[in-house]
Amino acid sequence: MALKVDDSPDDKKAGENAKESIGLRVLKVLVVVMGIMIVVGVAVIVATIVNRLSESAVDAPPSLPTGALQRFEDTQITIPSGYHVRDMQVDGNRLILRLESESNPVKVLVVDLSTGQRLGALELVPNSKP
Repeated sequence: MALKVDDSPDDKKAGENAKESIGLRVLKVLVVVMGIMIVVGVAVIVATIVNRLSESAVDAPPSLPTGALQRFEDTQITIPSGYHVRDMQVDGNRLILRLESESNPVKVLVVDLSTGQRLGALELVPNSKP
């Protein structure tokens, strides 16, 4: 006849403690992992903000040279009658004016900024050949 041994109350408590211990360890690991994920997420957000701010500074238009400005006399730049200034840009020491008219082709006028003299003009005409 085989003897049946019942689990003693101490053995049951030890088993429950082991189960609680495993559950507690899993919970602690999950808390640590989630904490690390939060820290990494915040670091990514900060890095993205810094990156975007530095890109906007790089994309800013170049500033004019900061050397001493030289005085110059008032200068008139004549544009053909019927035209108006549509756009202007500065390229180094040149002023580029885009002139438009309702009935005439577009003209591009290039002016030397240091002397105010007209360097040349380009007339943009459509190609008549198909």
